[in-house]
Amino acid sequence: LDFVVQIWSIDGRSVYASRAHRNLPARTVLGLADVVVEGERWRTFGVAARGRVIQVAQPVRIRQRLAETLKAAP
Repeated sequence: LDFVVQIWSIDGRSVYASRAHRNLPARTVLGLADVVVEGERWRTFGVAARGRVIQVAQPVRIRQRLAETLKAAP
């Protein structure tokens, strides 16, 4: 699956990134949000927990392709 996980400390320092993606926002909106990165729409989910802010992001085109595959499955 093509997605990115980013974690920041509560004061905004980067703690972890599952892979480098320089154009995803350096801050997240808590909850679900759509962001446009280099002309491509990404679905993001952000949550604050245990002094960290966590964001998971995935291109919408991948999400749609997965949904279509599941609909076509018997």
